[in-house]
Amino acid sequence: MTVVHGREKVQADLAKEGLRAKTQREIASADSLAENSRAQLKEMAENRRTADTNATKLEINADDNMTALSIAKAEIENDDRTDLSTGDGINPGSG
Repeated sequence: MTVVHGREKVQADLAKEGLRAKTQREIASADSLAENSRAQLKEMAENRRTADTNATKLEINADDNMTALSIAKAEIENDDRTDLSTGDGINPGSG
């Protein structure tokens, strides 16, 4: 092997190693992007569940308020004598 051929081989080996290192960096970068995307999707799903839960709670609260208003109105109309209940317990009105 001559000096020229030896130098070319070293350069080719260095080029191959550089390409290998670049490929590994690109793979690591792609893995990182994929992990970030998964994390974002998970967070979006959690945010959606939280929003749905909050909307449900608001709806239940509004319904409870309407029930309370209906009971108060009936009590006022009947001089505070009604059999209406808020429905506390698992079997409302059975006790």
